[in-house]
Amino acid sequence: MDTSRAGLREQALHRRRSLTHDLRERKSLEILENLWKCPEITWASEWCVYLGVKDEVQTRSLVEALWRQNKNVTLPKRINEEYWPVLVKENLQTQTVVGGYGTLEPREDIPFTGMIDVWVIPGVAFDIGGHRLGYGLGYYDRMLAGQSGLKVGLSFEIQIIPEFPPRDEDLLLDFVITEDRVIRCQK
Repeated sequence: MDTSRAGLREQALHRRRSLTHDLRERKSLEILENLWKCPEITWASEWCVYLGVKDEVQTRSLVEALWRQNKNVTLPKRINEEYWPVLVKENLQTQTVVGGYGTLEPREDIPFTGMIDVWVIPGVAFDIGGHRLGYGLGYYDRMLAGQSGLKVGLSFEIQIIPEFPPRDEDLLLDFVITEDRVIRCQK
C-alpha cells in the first residue's frame, strides 16, 4: 500500500468514487443529520459551506436549512487564484455559477469581511486527529490560515484513514463528521 500523500489521495478517491449515486446521497443526508446533533456547531450564525460536486458529500440541503434558520451563508469563490468566502442569499440557482474545477461559486466577487463562525470543508481523506488531505492544491489551507471559527470536515466513513503524514501548512480541523460518527478532534 502506498502511504505517500499522493498514494493515499488516490486510494481515498477510488473508495469514494465506488459509492453509488443513491448511496452517496443517503450517506450525505446522514452526515448532515449528525452535524445537526452537535450544539457546539449549530449555534453559529455565520457559516462558510462548500457545495459538494461529483462524489463529495453533498451540502445543498445544509445551505437551504441554514437559510430557513436565518443564518448567513457564504460559499468559497476563487478570486485571483485564491479562495474567499462570498455571501449568498436565498437562491443557489440564481446566485451561483459553475467556477473552476466544476464547483458552484457565487456570482458576486465581493469577499465577505465578517467573522465566520463555522467553516464546512471538503476533503479527500481525514484522520481522527483532524488532519485533512485535500486535492493537493492548498486552496483551503491558504483560505483558512489565521481564520478563527470552527473547522468542520464532512466525510464518508470510507474516507477516514488511520493517519497520514501532515505538512506544516495543513489546517487542523475541530470536527470530522461522517455518517457513522462525530469525531471531536484534539488540538
